[in-house]
Amino acid sequence: AMSKALNFINPDELSMQCILIALNRFLQEK
Repeated sequence: AMSKALNFINPDELSMQCILIALNRFLQEK
């Protein structure tokens, strides 16, 4: 299911989501 969903997402959007998630976790740790 995840692989199929990822196929519909652009690599750029996926990378941006990863960056946003990383930033959120980084900010929450502070």
